[in-house]
Amino acid sequence: MSTSLRDALATQYALDAATLRQSILDRLRNEFGYEMLSSSKSHPLLIAHRAEREAMSSIEHAKVKTGNLERCKGLVNHAQNKWIAEANRNISTAQSNLDSTTTNEARDAALTDLQHWRNNREEGERALKERLVNMHEAEALHPTAQYELKLAEEEYLKCKQETERILHEHCIKENNVTTCSDMDADLARYQIYVDTKAIAQLAEFASQGYENQILISDLLADDHLLILMAENDGPRGGRYGAAMEIYNSIRLISSRVESSKDAREQEGGPSIFYRLALAVSLEHAVPYPQSNPDTCTDKPKFIDPIMRYLHYENAYLAGELDPAFDTLSTWELTFVVDGEHGTPDEAFSWGREMLCNYRPDLILTKDYTWRYVHSVRTEIKYGSEEGKFDRPDLHFFQNVLMNGGVCGRRAFFGRFILRSFGIPTIARPSPGHGALAHWTPSGWVVCLGPPWGKGSTKEKYGRVNDTDFLEHTRARAKGYSFKRVIRARLIGDIIGGEGKCFGLSSVRGELGLWNVFTLHVQRSLAEETTAPPMAGRRAKTSSTIALCSDHSSTECDEEITMDKGGNINIPACSTSIPNPAMCPSGNGKILFMRSNLGGKQLHYSRIGPHQSFEYNVNVLRAGTYAFSARIVTPSWKQTLLLSLNGSEELINIYLPFTIGKWDTTKPLNLELQGGLNTFTFSRTGDCKGVTIKDFSLELMDWCVD
Repeated sequence: MSTSLRDALATQYALDAATLRQSILDRLRNEFGYEMLSSSKSHPLLIAHRAEREAMSSIEHAKVKTGNLERCKGLVNHAQNKWIAEANRNISTAQSNLDSTTTNEARDAALTDLQHWRNNREEGERALKERLVNMHEAEALHPTAQYELKLAEEEYLKCKQETERILHEHCIKENNVTTCSDMDADLARYQIYVDTKAIAQLAEFASQGYENQILISDLLADDHLLILMAENDGPRGGRYGAAMEIYNSIRLISSRVESSKDAREQEGGPSIFYRLALAVSLEHAVPYPQSNPDTCTDKPKFIDPIMRYLHYENAYLAGELDPAFDTLSTWELTFVVDGEHGTPDEAFSWGREMLCNYRPDLILTKDYTWRYVHSVRTEIKYGSEEGKFDRPDLHFFQNVLMNGGVCGRRAFFGRFILRSFGIPTIARPSPGHGALAHWTPSGWVVCLGPPWGKGSTKEKYGRVNDTDFLEHTRARAKGYSFKRVIRARLIGDIIGGEGKCFGLSSVRGELGLWNVFTLHVQRSLAEETTAPPMAGRRAKTSSTIALCSDHSSTECDEEITMDKGGNINIPACSTSIPNPAMCPSGNGKILFMRSNLGGKQLHYSRIGPHQSFEYNVNVLRAGTYAFSARIVTPSWKQTLLLSLNGSEELINIYLPFTIGKWDTTKPLNLELQGGLNTFTFSRTGDCKGVTIKDFSLELMDWCVD
């Protein structure tokens, strides 16, 4: 790399940026006479915004007052039912110890302990007295506090309505710059030069070779691609050169990705392949380290963005992803293809295969909130005590399935399994708790944590309140109208002096005029009552979903069969107890569901009290049979107990750890009598789930009764 070339390119890019900026500013002034270009602090919108924030501050202050009564009640309850009650219990214990002492030393120790708890009780009684006084004062002041809160909320509503009025009358209707698309390309082009850091990155990339210079030239000349990048928040880290390099490489390797011009102009907008390619290019502009099993030292150190694209393209074409995958926007797809936890593509493939094998019923949960991610509740044991058994040869999420975890590992697995099936998701922690949010056809929802308003998300503009993220997603769901937000944000960059902001409630300190304008337009869109986000989106039929679509079928007609050689096959769902005719989907602990192998399969759930299940098998020939089961297990140290014909002597059947794949147990010889044989299976202890397709009895040696 030539330092002089890099510096020369940086100088040229800086000149280009200044020229472009001045050209845009001149057009804004000449065509719109836009008073907001001055960023005046006395602009009506800024004044209304400040009044609104002051009203919100009054609400927060009033909420503290109204919450004082509950806090006082909590302190009184603590003094009565914890502090004093615990002291009384310890006094009783100390007195009992004192009465039973036989030595002076023990007596002195008991007396000391007794006095300690008596003093502690006195402290609690004094605290209770003070807290009761405070509670009575709070009760007297509570009606006034409630009235203050009511007034503050009414004032906030008035201020908000005034802000909306000014927004539309003084900013949107008077000056329609945010509804004019003529300058979109230049506004988007300026993003490449937006600051000195961006120019330095661009020059660094372009100076690394002639091909890179051509890539930058091609990007600057491609209005359609520039606009699409800007509409989707640009590349991670502002690395336009790297994003363009990935984008070009994907187009070279996949003929399904159309040109950016066709993507913007064709009816229906960009294809799923184009949106996916652009999402990968933007999200992986800064490389993501890849997390590999400890024993796999020959694996790539970073996620390959080209392979990431191909992984999802191939999975989509094979019908392995959620039916809604091809309705997702480029922005939404960035939350699918990202590199959180460094998850390699092969792990996502395993995630889909595992759930299809082990719990296909969770693939078509009707409640979209819990589709796929319900597996965290059913399969990931809560607790960290088994984490020490994580295997170095397994992927991280295979170990989570195997050994469980607390909130962090559980939330990680939830996001992993959602991405495996192409569902956008984001980390959404709350104080002391890991959780997630994810996309649904009706909007984004929270799983594994408290509701919206109790957590945060991390976006390109830093950690923000989760309600700001939700508002942003709702505004984006308005489709074409959201372009006003994009244009306002880009114009703010042109005018300069303001860092990007993501949402109103996350801001600390003063906001500039264009940030205020942008965020209030966003809020206005988010609060519009319109059709749900999926309106107008048509989903592709997924073969994976189709395979499991009738998992709740009430029919279970599988029968025990015997071939000419006397070998017997026992479908797992042909139980006599529980009776499939009485409980077609199972009884909660023992579940019957469609199998990806065809027919049905039985799942013995990890959750709930243990139950037995039973089969009545007519055996034509008495003799020795090799017994085996076709199973899927998510963890190790699994067994199944068999009682044959009511015997109290239980046979222990070892279940191999199949890592979510189909496998067969080691053959076990059983002596069966001619005629009816009853197989009763049970489990004991703290065991994980197991899925069973069928049992086989292979005749090894027979005799005549």
